[in-house]
Amino acid sequence: MTIETFQKDLASLDDATLINKYYISGSAFALSEEKHHDLKQAVSAEFDVEYTSVFLVGSAKLGFSIKPSRRFMPFADTSDIDIVIISRDLFEKVWQEVYSFKSNGGYWPKMTSFMDYHFEGWIRPDLLPLEPSFVFSRRWWDFFENISGGGHYGPYKIYGGLYYSRYFLEHYQSKCFEQCRAELNK
Repeated sequence: MTIETFQKDLASLDDATLINKYYISGSAFALSEEKHHDLKQAVSAEFDVEYTSVFLVGSAKLGFSIKPSRRFMPFADTSDIDIVIISRDLFEKVWQEVYSFKSNGGYWPKMTSFMDYHFEGWIRPDLLPLEPSFVFSRRWWDFFENISGGGHYGPYKIYGGLYYSRYFLEHYQSKCFEQCRAELNK
């Protein structure tokens, strides 16, 4: 898949079809089929989610970035691998943990940013409390640090995000697609 093909598809396909073509199906640019499978299996096992609810997104999947600061720049050794988990159960579990933490007087500097993303249907773990009493944060970061440091998936840092449903992933990605379209139509 090339940037030119993606740009052509931006003009002719709807966002749901783009999500299916570029994120839900197909291989990953940065990983062999075996490593792609292994990574999805490791994430699904660690967080007790269905294998089919774990996806690679971003430049590791596409071969180039679509985020504004790196738009259409190719995947490189300094790039990272972004994983998305879509799981209502895990999302609600983390949500309950956050609610309990906050209800018991917990505060963290990134709370407002966390709530903004939460409202949009996804949990960015980098915005969760890092307090020792907030177990999920430590588990999440330990897991992703361990699989990043092992080298099994290359020299890349691996990060993850958690979505409540595909609806929210599609809406977030739709914003990125619209920005790409606007840039191409300048």
